[in-house]
Amino acid sequence: MWEYYDTIKSVPNNLWEKYISRNNVCLDKRLFAVCENMFPDTSFYYFIKGRPDAPEIIFPLMIDNDTAETGTPETSGRHFWYDNDKMDFMEFVRQSSEIIQNKFPDLKKIVYRDFNDNQPQPHNISFLRALDVSELIIPEKVKSTEEYVDTLRSKYKYQVKQYLNAVPRDRYSFYPESDYLPLLDELYPLYEDVCLRSTEYDAPPYPPEYFAAVKKEFGEQAVALVVRDIEKDRILGFMLLLYNDAACVHQYIGFERIDNLYLWHNLTLKSIEDSICRGIRTVYMGVTNSIAKHKFGAVSRPNFFAELFI
Repeated sequence: MWEYYDTIKSVPNNLWEKYISRNNVCLDKRLFAVCENMFPDTSFYYFIKGRPDAPEIIFPLMIDNDTAETGTPETSGRHFWYDNDKMDFMEFVRQSSEIIQNKFPDLKKIVYRDFNDNQPQPHNISFLRALDVSELIIPEKVKSTEEYVDTLRSKYKYQVKQYLNAVPRDRYSFYPESDYLPLLDELYPLYEDVCLRSTEYDAPPYPPEYFAAVKKEFGEQAVALVVRDIEKDRILGFMLLLYNDAACVHQYIGFERIDNLYLWHNLTLKSIEDSICRGIRTVYMGVTNSIAKHKFGAVSRPNFFAELFI
């Protein structure tokens, strides 16, 4: 009854979209393809139990050394699905861990990602809190940046308008660039600098090939939102945005530290504007700076993962 694939591109589209990604760009098949490309020494598998027209369990698996994880470094959200009419969570864990251990007997730990709320904790599994995920829902009535700012709470509205006014539009331009690979020599050092400055999420920067891998998979739906100093003809910052037909995710960012220009704030605002222009109303804003993102109307979604030691 179990089948598994060793590449996301072999998994039937209808199953993945209906049961796993569910319009969530953070669980898009293309992001799993990016991970397969970027981590060639890591094994990826995709398990399905049941008939294609009546599945019972679906989950991806990333194996690194002696740990198996249903998530990847580039994806977020609930990475697994099981039929609630046939089992509860612990029965899903029992069945999934059994097939995992049968296939990979040397594993020591299985990590299940992600949960929006804590679950009961049986003796053999523990639930741990991860960084909150920031999510923004843009009201349907909003058609412009100005209208969006007017929806914010009054204590934030004034601040956000200050950020907008801090950047003279005759000197600095913000624009979405789909063909961003020719700009990578300018963009990449800005991304590296932000990674080095980060204290909340400590991870080494990906190589430049990551940005090419994303472009290969997402095509026109991978966009670098760029801010350029017109007078000096120099890029000061960018934000990598990934889209599907229903949502946007803020993937990575790079910018010079110029306090009086509020570049992070203005890139965030312009990314929201780009989503509005595309008719996108759901924006996943990542796991860092969650308090600052509340100013822009985002809410923090609690995020948990479960560990099973075997």
